Amino acid sequence: YLDNVRFSHGGQHLNRYLPGFEKALLNGLASIEVRTPFEANTATVSTLNGDAFTNDSQTRFGNLTTYLKGLLLNNGVLAVSGGLGVVAPTASDIRVSYADGTPLLEVANRGVRLQPFLGTLFTPSNRIFVHSFFQHDVAASGNPVFLNSLGTGLSQAGVLTDAPMMFLDVGAGYWLYRDNAGKGLTGIVPMLELHQNLGLRTGDTVSGGPFQVGDFTGNTSLNSLDVATTMEVGLRPQLTEAYVGAIGGGVEG
Repeated sequence: YLDNVRFSHGGQHLNRYLPGFEKALLNGLASIEVRTPFEANTATVSTLNGDAFTNDSQTRFGNLTTYLKGLLLNNGVLAVSGGLGVVAPTASDIRVSYADGTPLLEVANRGVRLQPFLGTLFTPSNRIFVHSFFQHDVAASGNPVFLNSLGTGLSQAGVLTDAPMMFLDVGAGYWLYRDNAGKGLTGIVPMLELHQNLGLRTGDTVSGGPFQVGDFTGNTSLNSLDVATTMEVGLRPQLTEAYVGAIGGGVEG
């Protein structure tokens, strides 16, 4: 749940959902995961009436993501995995029209993103573990932008390419309670995690006549701290409650 998302002046609420599944392969040495996100109350169609914008509020399917993962090393104390995520452009295009229905802007969702990653798990004892994750997110293709800058209809004005991102995460946990009986509550695991999301360059902009479209925020970064507790039931299902707080970062214009 995201509050006061700035689709337009005043903002609106947004609910994001991320169902998916993962299937182990090669006797557990590899897996394939598919994520099928969708958003409720999102805005992909806007109307310009004078100086005021109004937005639709629909449930929209997001960009389908597929991950291929493999175990590269496991010596009983240290495990290293790696893989590649592919983000397909299955979400809706962005459209803006005048109040009479004349199209003003369209950003076609055509960009494909690649997400190579490495993960590690260090278990010096049967209770303590330290894990880390590194991922690079880079666009393999961009999103065409169409503008009605002359009032004669939409024509392509350029291509917006998402800025590359780097994600770095490290965390530690401790099995405060562990019961291998397989019934009832079988584990309690408090954890502490640090996350950094870093934009590696500013976003693209496209100009056409009096209009400019793009990301004008500059390089972005976000550092956050997570404090969480996971409860395991029957050795399999897990429920995690966490508090996440920003501890640094911002925008460099």
